[in-house]
Amino acid sequence: MTLKVWHKLALILVLAIGPIGVLGYLAVSYELDQLRTEQRRLAGLQYVKSLRGLIEQLQKHRTAYGAIALAESQSKDKLPPDIEAFKVRLPIIEGDIDTAIEGVDGLDEEYGARLQTTEKWQEIKEAWEDLRHLRTGDLNVSQYRSLLTELLGLVAQTADRSRLIFVRQEDRYYLNDTLAFKLLDQIEALSQAQTVATSSALRKSLTPADRALLLSLGGPIRMLRDGVDRNAQGVNLANETVGESIEGAVVANRIACDDFLLYIDVALLKPERVDAAPAGVLATAQRPIDTAFQLWDEEFEAAESLTEQAVGRARRYLNIALWSIAVGLLVGGGLVFLIARGMTRQVYAITETFDEVEQGNYTARARVRSGDELGRMARSLNRMLDNTVGLIQSREEKEEIQAAVLKLLDEVHGAAAGDLTREAEVGADLTGPIAESFNFMIRQQRQVISRVQSTTGQVGDSAAEIHSLTEQLAQSSDAQADEIGQATQAIDDMANSIQRVSDNAAVSAGVAQQALANARKGKLAVEKTTQGMTHIREQVRETARRIRRLGDGAQDVALVATLVNDVAEWSSVLSLNASLQASLAGEGGQRYAVIAEVAERLAGRSADASRKLSALTSIQQETTAVVNALEETTREVVDNSLVATQAGQSLVEIETVATRLAELIQNIATAAKEQAVDSDAVSRFMKDVSDVTQKTADGTRYAAVSASTLSRLAEQLRDSVSAFRLPPEESSVVSPSVMEFGGDPSHDATMMTSDGFAWSGADDERPTAMDEEPTHEGSDEDLVGSGVRK
Repeated sequence: MTLKVWHKLALILVLAIGPIGVLGYLAVSYELDQLRTEQRRLAGLQYVKSLRGLIEQLQKHRTAYGAIALAESQSKDKLPPDIEAFKVRLPIIEGDIDTAIEGVDGLDEEYGARLQTTEKWQEIKEAWEDLRHLRTGDLNVSQYRSLLTELLGLVAQTADRSRLIFVRQEDRYYLNDTLAFKLLDQIEALSQAQTVATSSALRKSLTPADRALLLSLGGPIRMLRDGVDRNAQGVNLANETVGESIEGAVVANRIACDDFLLYIDVALLKPERVDAAPAGVLATAQRPIDTAFQLWDEEFEAAESLTEQAVGRARRYLNIALWSIAVGLLVGGGLVFLIARGMTRQVYAITETFDEVEQGNYTARARVRSGDELGRMARSLNRMLDNTVGLIQSREEKEEIQAAVLKLLDEVHGAAAGDLTREAEVGADLTGPIAESFNFMIRQQRQVISRVQSTTGQVGDSAAEIHSLTEQLAQSSDAQADEIGQATQAIDDMANSIQRVSDNAAVSAGVAQQALANARKGKLAVEKTTQGMTHIREQVRETARRIRRLGDGAQDVALVATLVNDVAEWSSVLSLNASLQASLAGEGGQRYAVIAEVAERLAGRSADASRKLSALTSIQQETTAVVNALEETTREVVDNSLVATQAGQSLVEIETVATRLAELIQNIATAAKEQAVDSDAVSRFMKDVSDVTQKTADGTRYAAVSASTLSRLAEQLRDSVSAFRLPPEESSVVSPSVMEFGGDPSHDATMMTSDGFAWSGADDERPTAMDEEPTHEGSDEDLVGSGVRK
C-alpha cells in the first residue's frame, strides 16, 4: 500500500469512529423526533385553546339567541328588561365570535397542514355563517348543538393528531385528557341545561320534553365532573406541585356543578309550576360554566408549561448530542493530526539523513524529534553513522572487501532466489562475520517461514470456521429479525384492538349512564303512580261510604213507603166508614160525606205516594250493587298499588345495579386507555429492538465477509512463502518455544550461532557480528594483514 503514514492513521480513525458516527446519527434522529413531537403537542394545545374561546362565545350566543326567540314568540308587545339586555349583548357576542374565528384562522394557517384540521375548520365556519343569518323566528336549537358538536369533534381530532394524550408523563396525560375531552364535554352539557332551564323560566312551565332532557343531562354532568376529579387526583399523584396549583379550581368546579344540579331539582323539577326568575336561573346556570372555564384555563397553563419544558428539554438533548458528535470528531481529528505530525516529522528527519548519506555525506545526522520507537531509531542511526565513519577504509581495502562481498553475493545468490537450504561460507576475511550473520539470518528466516506457513494454515482453518459460524449467526439474526417483526406486528394489532376496546368501553359508559337515567325516571314515574293509586283508593273508599249511607237512607224510604201504604189503607177504610155513616145519617150526615171525600182523596194520594216510594226500593238494590262493585274496585286498586310498590323497589334495585355498571364500565374505559398508551410504548420499543436486530444481522454479515477476506489473505500469504525452500527438518518441525508464544521471536529463547555464541532474549538484545570479536587462528599481524580490525 502506497498511502502515507498519516493517511493510514486517518483511515484507521474513520474505521474506528464509523460506529460512533452511526450511533450519533441515531441519537440525533431520536432526539430530533422527540423535539418535533413535543412541538406538535405544543401546537395542538395552542390550537385547542383557540377553539375553547370560540366554544365559550358560541354557548353565550345560543343562550342569548334562544331567550330572545322564546320571549318574542310569547310576547309581541314588549320584551322583559333582561331580554332587552340580551338583544344589546348579542352584537357584542357576535363580534367576539368573529375575533375568535380570526385567531383560529391564524393558527390553522400555521398548523393546519400538520394537524390536518383545515377542511373541517372550513366546514365549521360555513355552518356558523348559515346560523348567524337566521331570523329570530327561524331559531333551531339543533343547529347550535350540531355546530358545537362539530367543534368538540375538531378538538378531539386536534388532540389525536398532535398526540396530546399519547404522552408518557402521567401529569401531562391527565391534564391533556381533561382539556381535550372531559371539561369541554361537561361545559357543553351544562350549557344545554342552561338553555332548557332559562327557556322554562321564561315560559313559567316545564314541558315533559324539557323535564326529560334535564333529567338525562344530570347523569352525564355528574359523570364528567367525576372524571375531571379523577384526572386531578392523577395529576396530584404524578406532580404534587401542579396538583396543588389546580386543586382550588377543581373543588370550585365540583361545588358549582352540585349546586346547579340541586337548584334544577328544587326550582324546576319538583314544583308543579315554575316560579323562578329567568335572570336568576341564567345566573345560577352560568356559574358552573364560568367555573369550568376557569379550571380549563388553569390546567391549560400547567399543561402548556410542562409541554414547553419538554420542548426545551428535547432541544437541549439534541444540542448535547450534536455537540458531543462535533467534539468527538474534532478531538479524534486533532489526535490523529498530532500523532501523524509527530510520526511524519521523525520519519522525514530519518529519510533526509538517509538521502544525505546516500549522496556521500557521512557527517549527516538525524534530528531526534520524539521519544518513541522512531526517536530510538534516529538515535541508533546516529550511533551507527558514528561507528561507520571510523570504519571508512582505503581503496585497496575496498577492493578486497568488494571481492569478498562479490564472493559472498555469489554464495547467497541462491538464498536471494528463495533457496534457504544454502548457507554462506564463513572465512577469515572481513566477510566472515557477515557470512556468519547471513547464515544466522538464514536460520532465523527458516524459522520465521516455517512459523508463517504453520500459522497461515491455522489462520485459514480458523477463518473458515469463523466464516461458517458467522454465516449461521447471520441466518439466525435474520430469523430473529423476522420473528421480532412478526411480534412487532402482533403488538401493533394488539394496540389497535385495545384502542377499539377503549372506544367501545367509552360508548358503553354512555349507554350505561343513559340506562341509569331511564331507570331513575322510571322510578319517579312508579312512585308518582303509587301515590296516585293511593289517592284513588282513598277516594273510592269515601265514595263507597257515601253510597252505603245512601243505601241506608233507601231502607228508611222503604219503611216510610210501608207506613204510607198503611195510611192509604186506613184512609180508604175511614172513607168507607164515613160514607156508610153519611148514608145512615141521611141529610144530617152531610158532613160525614165531606169527610169521606177528603179521606178518599187522602187515600188516593197516599196510594200514589206508596207506589212511588215502592219504586224507590230498586234504588236500594242498585246502591247495594254499586257498593259491592266499589269494594271490588278498592281491592283491585290495593292489589295494583302493591304491584306498583314492588315495581318501584325493583327499579331501585335496577338503579343501583346500573350505577355500579356505569362505574365499572368507566373503570374499564380508563384502564383501556392506559393499556392503549402502554401498548403504543411497547410497540415503539419492539420497533427499536427490530432495528437493532437488523443492524446486528448486517454486522454479522459484514463479519462473515471479513472472515472470508481473512481466509483469502491467509491463502495469499501461504502462497507467498511457498516460494521459499526449507530443509526437511526445518519445514516440518517448529520450535516449541515459537509455537508456545505464537511465533513471536521477541520471547525468551536460547539459540546458538555457528561460532558458538549463545544468546537469550529478544532479537534487539542478541550479539551481532559488528559487536563481537571473531575467533581466528594466528597472530595480530595476520589479522591486520587480512584487513580486519581487532
